[in-house]
Amino acid sequence: DCRHNALPPGLGTLQCAILVDGAGRHAFCSSHDSTAWPVLGEGASLSPAALASLRQARSLAINGFSQDDLPGSAVVQAAEAARAG
Repeated sequence: DCRHNALPPGLGTLQCAILVDGAGRHAFCSSHDSTAWPVLGEGASLSPAALASLRQARSLAINGFSQDDLPGSAVVQAAEAARAG
């Protein structure tokens, strides 16, 4: 039963098209991709509180969305903090 996960009226999830060429290479295309990369700006970094939380985490998942929203340096910072914990 997933009713508790229902979106409020008027809201929807991100829709993404996956484009595949003849060689099997793929690219993702969505309305999210029309913003500047990274979304939070090149100078974005993680707060001391976020780093402390990551050091206490039992696991960390990093995916493509992480790299769309944060600069690479912040993604590496998160991974290093989680590994140090």
